[in-house]
Parts: sequence; structure tokens; C-alpha cells
Amino acid sequence: MRRRAARTVPVRVSHQGTVPQPDREGEVVEALELYRTEVAKLLACADPDFSTRLAQYRAGDEDAGRAITGSCLGMALALVESLPALPAGLDVLDAVQEANAGLVEALRTFSGDTAGEFADHARRTILDWLGAIEGAAG
Repeated sequence: MRRRAARTVPVRVSHQGTVPQPDREGEVVEALELYRTEVAKLLACADPDFSTRLAQYRAGDEDAGRAITGSCLGMALALVESLPALPAGLDVLDAVQEANAGLVEALRTFSGDTAGEFADHARRTILDWLGAIEGAAG
């Protein structure tokens, strides 16, 4: 396994001594790339067992719900990256987290039966969720 080269961390000197300050922008970019890599390994909101998992989720199986939302994380990320601007006060990682919360809300409120219907519902719910954050901040 190849090891990463150590990064230098900017420092700030205070009256209490030297305090390392994270390179926030570099950390965000690195974390986003890692997230993209992990999400790319998942199915693209087209789980072949969607109907079965949905029935299991509706019967109370939280693992089935996690499998459904997990298969759609790539869609949530793509929606955030396609926004013309991030909601006020959020960096890209916060926006992705909020989109994922919108995805969970989409599953909770979904009344259809097919994966295609869920993908459409999830897209609308995520965009509404992000829009509500923008509205609350503005």
C-alpha cells in the first residue's frame, strides 16, 4: 500500500504557543475526492432488489432503507455538484451531507413502488431540502 506524503499544516501563533490550523480548503477537496471514490463503487440508484428492499423497509427493516439510500448517494452528490451555487453558509461537504439528509427524507415520504419513481421523488426532495436551507439562511 502506497503511503501519502505528509502535508504541511499552516500554523498560527497565539499567546499560548503554536496551534496547528487545518488547511480547510485542501481538506475539503481531499474529503470530496474520497467520497466520490467510495460513492462510485455503489449502484446508481437502480438497485435490482429495489421492490424487495422497499417492502422490507416499509415493514420496519432499517437496513433495507440504508441499502436504498446508499444506492442513491451518487445522485445526491451529482445534484450538489450541479448547483449553480451552494446554499449560503455551506461548503461542499456540508451541502453533500444535507443532500444525503434529503435522500433519507425522500425515502421516508416515498409512496410509490418503483426505483424510477423513487429516483424522481428523491431528486425533487433533495433539491427542495437544499432550497429550504438556502431560504432559511437568506
